Amino acid sequence: MAGRRGPSELSVRRFFWAIRSVYSQLKRLDDVWAAKLGITGPQWLIMSALSDFESGTPVNRLATALNVDPSFITTQTQILEKLGLLVRKPSAEDARVVLISPTARFRKSWDELSVRRLKLHNFIFSGFGPSETDRLIASLSQIESSLEKAAKLTELNADESISEN
Repeated sequence: MAGRRGPSELSVRRFFWAIRSVYSQLKRLDDVWAAKLGITGPQWLIMSALSDFESGTPVNRLATALNVDPSFITTQTQILEKLGLLVRKPSAEDARVVLISPTARFRKSWDELSVRRLKLHNFIFSGFGPSETDRLIASLSQIESSLEKAAKLTELNADESISEN
């Protein structure tokens, strides 16, 4: 049985450029939302991730979700704490673990922006139904996983052993 051929090199390059463009536009939107709260784009991403987790999220969980070093999360959450947007406290089980929770002030600001963000999200995905959106997310997750493996192989100089079929 012949091996399945993948997309052409041109198609792959076009796909990667499209993803880079999507990332650029997402970053642009993040920066706009962040400015409305008086914070930076990376701080907005931390607060966005935190809003998806339960209160008392460990620094390491945020770092993993955002694919950054925990020290970056520590530095940025200290700034956000001074701004009154979150609270940092040691875990009751392990004082070395710092737990992060949004404040009522942040939740109020987040809720005020949520209506506008929902309208934009509906606009952005207006050409997709629920099943199409789910398939897109699944496809992107599969590509993300393959990219992660490819990056590891490349770092190890093992990418030359990848079969073309």
